[in-house]
Amino acid sequence: MYLIDSNIFIEAKNRYYAFDLVPSFWTFLDSAFAGTDVRSIDMVYAELANGTDELADWVKARQSSSVFLDVSDTATQGVYGTIVNALNASTNYKSPGIAHFLSGADPWIVAKAKVINATVVTHELYDPACKKRVPLGNVCHDQGVPFINTFDFLRTRGITF
Repeated sequence: MYLIDSNIFIEAKNRYYAFDLVPSFWTFLDSAFAGTDVRSIDMVYAELANGTDELADWVKARQSSSVFLDVSDTATQGVYGTIVNALNASTNYKSPGIAHFLSGADPWIVAKAKVINATVVTHELYDPACKKRVPLGNVCHDQGVPFINTFDFLRTRGITF
């Protein structure tokens, strides 16, 4: 199972797989979402649908599908609480960085991934030296949640364009 982070969609739209340059990337995502092992979460939906661009339109067109998993279940809420407690108890990060991390979808995607044994697909890396912000890769690492980038995700799926 794979859960796709916001930055995968954003980077794809803005750089590597722009809608007008590589429409087959977006077709691939729709095909992957039609199966049962590639999803995202409702918090990612909220972040992306808030925009006014082609990506927001694309995401909104998929709102009623099963693409964006709910994070309000008890198990996900419990893991989210564990993440919050661990970050608040940590001396590794500055308070503004923790607050910023907790204000978005990142802690939720890690929590959901841990609950459903999924791999997070993200462009963020593991950076143990980072102190100002909380990298998603660090929280994945600390929670024992595997994570990969877009290119490795595409390779695991055998996708070429």
